[in-house]
Amino acid sequence: MQNAVRDLMATERKASSQLREALGDMQQAELPRDMQRNANWIRQGMGELGVMSESMITQGLNELRDQLKQVQQSMAAGGKDGKPGPGRMTRRWSRR
Repeated sequence: MQNAVRDLMATERKASSQLREALGDMQQAELPRDMQRNANWIRQGMGELGVMSESMITQGLNELRDQLKQVQQSMAAGGKDGKPGPGRMTRRWSRR
């Protein structure tokens, strides 16, 4: 996401700012740390310890997804006729 923020800075300032905000929100919610902790617990056979934090992680990931959709819509709306213009990032955000 940090690379995408940098890449978009020159051509899509609004999208870059939105993406930077989404990244900051994710980091502030400490999602990567919590997911890594739960993964470690699962590997150690103590997955039941992660049950209490799963709903918060899911909520944070859903918020991140929504923010990324807003970035995508912002970029699509920036071009003529709702299509991305030249030099605009056209990669689609998708769930994996």
